[in-house]
Amino acid sequence: MFGVILLSVPLFVVSSVVTGSPTPRAMSVHDQRDAAPNRFVKAELADPQATLDFRIGLTPMNIAGLEKALYAVSEPGSDLYGQHLSLEEVKAFSVPTSGAVTAVTDWLADNGITEVKPNGAFDDWLTFTAPVEKANTLLNAQYENLYTPKRGNDSSVVHPTTSFAKLTFSPTSMVPIPLTSNLTERANPAPSLCNSVVTPACLQDLYNILSTPATQPTNRLVVSGFDDQFAQTADLQKFLVDFRPDLISTSFTVQTLDGGQNPQRANEAGIEANLDIQYTVGIATGVPTIFISASVEIRMKISATFCSNDCEETVVAGIQ
Repeated sequence: MFGVILLSVPLFVVSSVVTGSPTPRAMSVHDQRDAAPNRFVKAELADPQATLDFRIGLTPMNIAGLEKALYAVSEPGSDLYGQHLSLEEVKAFSVPTSGAVTAVTDWLADNGITEVKPNGAFDDWLTFTAPVEKANTLLNAQYENLYTPKRGNDSSVVHPTTSFAKLTFSPTSMVPIPLTSNLTERANPAPSLCNSVVTPACLQDLYNILSTPATQPTNRLVVSGFDDQFAQTADLQKFLVDFRPDLISTSFTVQTLDGGQNPQRANEAGIEANLDIQYTVGIATGVPTIFISASVEIRMKISATFCSNDCEETVVAGIQ
């Protein structure tokens, strides 16, 4: 059971007089959900002594400035084109102000929550643990346990945390790949080739992507895998033999996130992850590719954080 809230710091910037007991602060509605979404049914009120792990996202210092800087280095006509920002330069835009941190930590302290830790690449998240009873008072909320009748298990998401992630448990199926004998050579026009099958060569022609090896040694490409989507090295090799025989010695590296894995058993291959890896490696010639496999648990947490409604799309996690 966990709760995630995103709070804009100005909500807390109100004056108060220090007395022997906390002075009530003005409450503002940041977000709300009047009823549980489809698929979720109320079970009972949450145990008042059960603990919840919270994360409060602080407003970046200058998000508009960061957006402007990113456009400046990304537009070919800009004098700054290609001069990508360093981590420290991004951090200068993204960290919260000291006043924001103080406002939120003071608000939490006034409510008896003093063990607060900064988190995230830019210390832009504050994390703390609180019992349900305290959380109800803190947020003027009523936490409830929900379950999904279809799955028959209690959900680990609680209401009224306003975001509910939809996990996709897709059965593994096989997609036939046309034999190479049915394909024409790369020299043929791409549009006619694409009428029957989309190959790396077709996409390179359509989007004017060079098939020669990349020359920038620091470039990296990341493919993310959620919902038990795994990438198979054997399938990649078969794909390269069929469509990029000049790259048959190319593979990808794996990084795991929060207990993720990448098993290589054929019956656990993920259609989406496999295709993403195959076409990334097959199109971006010579660019090192990293497959990041995230656990189901972190997908739930990320989706609950960033999706205001039922999430259907994969959420890409930022990795430091």
